[in-house]
Amino acid sequence: MTFEDAYFKQKVLKHDSLEPFGFITSEKGYELRKPLMAEGLEARLSIDLEGKLTGQVVDIDFDES
Repeated sequence: MTFEDAYFKQKVLKHDSLEPFGFITSEKGYELRKPLMAEGLEARLSIDLEGKLTGQVVDIDFDES
């Protein structure tokens, strides 16, 4: 079980709150990208059409997680 699965196991997804929070709609569901304090790093969160959340920190200079 991933961190995301464990943390959000008992949570209910409220689709109407995603866009005001900063998520954008995509073909696969919703996506959020936010720069982190460290220069060149970005947090990327995705919620698929079934409501599963995944997240990663990416080095945007190399597009590597």
